[in-house]
Amino acid sequence: MSLIKEWIYRLRHNRGFGVQSPAAFHIVTHVLREGRHPYYLYPEINALARTMGESPRHCRRLFRLVNAIKPRNILILDSKCSAAACAIAAASNRVPCTMVSDAHSQAAKQFIQQHTSCQIKQEDISSSHDTLGLLYVGTPPHYAQAVEEAMKHCDRHTVIIVEGIKSRERRKWWRELVASGSTVVTMDFHRWGALFFDSEYRKQHYTFWFK
Repeated sequence: MSLIKEWIYRLRHNRGFGVQSPAAFHIVTHVLREGRHPYYLYPEINALARTMGESPRHCRRLFRLVNAIKPRNILILDSKCSAAACAIAAASNRVPCTMVSDAHSQAAKQFIQQHTSCQIKQEDISSSHDTLGLLYVGTPPHYAQAVEEAMKHCDRHTVIIVEGIKSRERRKWWRELVASGSTVVTMDFHRWGALFFDSEYRKQHYTFWFK
């Protein structure tokens, strides 16, 4: 597929055209597209993202997505404790949340302490036997092995968010995840992607282009 055709394809899906899964349609049209009314913590998320040199829009989008999903628990694998990871931790502070990270800035640490109930650990706990609610894969070492292990603990309600799928290294791996028989609905947002496992829907892959 040429780059121009791919852009047209992604932009068409941006407004929900061709999205057959009701859950996916709702996420695209009511969650990922930014509405007129701001969510709580937007100012704090924006400030943190700018301090850490990340996209406030991307952080807000992930924040809304987790709010909409309402996962039973959250596991964050992100060695640098990014602003995006912090936004996810803040999105659902009433459920168990663990971040595996070996480095975090003072700004990130302060945000987590003030706005989340997330626990930061350094050891890899991705092999936990608890059923996963939401797994966020930022920049952990051995990310492919971590996701492979995590997929053993998924059910129909699990969602996995993967960053960095634009890179050559992760793109090949991402395409293998999309083609996997374990995933059902998959969404490609160019730089990041989401995997859903709800067998109520037929296997479908969508590509989008959100700035």
